[in-house]
Formats: sequence, structure tokens, C-alpha cells
Amino acid sequence: MENLKNFFQALKHEIRNNLPEILSLRDKRKVKKDNTFVTEGDFLIQALASDLIKDYLDEPAIISEEDPTSLKSINDNNCLVTLDPIDGTENFTSGLPEWGIGISVFHNLQHDASIILLPELDRSLESGQKINYFHSRINGLSSSIISDTSLSLKANTEYRITGCSMYNIYNTIKGSFKSYKNIQGVNSWDLLPGANLALEHNLTVKIDGKKYNGEFLYPNKKYCIEIYR
Repeated sequence: MENLKNFFQALKHEIRNNLPEILSLRDKRKVKKDNTFVTEGDFLIQALASDLIKDYLDEPAIISEEDPTSLKSINDNNCLVTLDPIDGTENFTSGLPEWGIGISVFHNLQHDASIILLPELDRSLESGQKINYFHSRINGLSSSIISDTSLSLKANTEYRITGCSMYNIYNTIKGSFKSYKNIQGVNSWDLLPGANLALEHNLTVKIDGKKYNGEFLYPNKKYCIEIYR
């Protein structure tokens, strides 16, 4: 665990030092096959984080959103690391500060530690970190809206929609949101850091309607998530 703490400290230091360059790349973007944006900022963070992962962890297999070839590394590897270099790229490239970096480390498919970074907001949360909790009436929703979403919303209830899983789950863990729900589904690297940090802080996490207990989620589908205290 000490090595993971050192890795997290090094990661925070590296991202902080390179933040001006990362932000300068938010306009350098292209549209992927799924009609979402990727920016040069995504690729810079991926390179910075991947180098540190290899420096601090023993023979890691890195599973990254922006490196499709990494999906071939899942089998027969004791150390799996999921990396989302920028969650909320639409926010990032639009000049909004609500975007995040998420990393989860697994050994033999069991969760070891996770970290969420919200660099432009200068906030982070990592495994083992103690925080003070708020008590909110606000419910967070994913920005992935489907046509019948309104059928699941309750009248006279406070909702917020912010297009970044890391930001939404971070705020749910610290109590700034009462709950968070994504009923459209997201990739495993979008939710594994927050889901496991939520478990550490004694929140209930449901994946596809079933209680989640920290197991590795394969990146072969999208998962619906609900988190509440």
C-alpha cells in the first residue's frame, strides 16, 4: 500500500506541474467513432500517468479509454490498472472545470486502491483518505439522457446534471450530492475509481441493479450505476 501512496503523490505532483500545458490543449480535439471528443490533453495525461504507473507498479497491465490495444492485456496479469485520462472531455474542451482523472488498481481481480483527481478544481480523493461529509438534498444525474429518463424522476426533488462521472461520484462520496445515478450506462474505467472509493466511505453502490462489492468490471459493456448513503 505504501508504494501505491507514493504513486498517488507522484501522480498529483505530475498533473499539477503539467496543468498549464494540459489546459492549453483543450481546443486540440477530434471526434471519435462514438461521436465523443478526444483532445491532445487526454493523450498527454495518458502518457504522464502511464509512465508513472510503470515506474511504481510491478508489471502492470494498463487498461485505458484512449488505448484500445490495452484491452488485450487483461488476461493472465496479476496487476490491472484502469485509467481514464480525462472523464468529462466534453466539459474539458468546452472550457468547464468539471472534469477528472480516474485510476483503479487491482491485483488478481481484487481492488487495491483508487484515486480521483479533479485538477482544475484542485481537488482529489484517494484510498485511505479521510474527509468531512456534507448533508445534501441534491441528487446527481448523468448527462447521458435517454428519452424516458423523466419517468424515473421524482417531483419536488433537487437534481443536478454534470457530465463527469468522477466529479459526480466525488461529490456523492463527500455528501454534496445525496445520490448519483447513471441509467444510460458507462464504461468500467468511468466508474471503478468512484465506485470503490464510495465503498470505502460506506456508501451503497449498485451496478446494473445489483449490489457492488468491489470486484473488477470488464470493459466489454457499459454499466448502469447508482450510489447513495
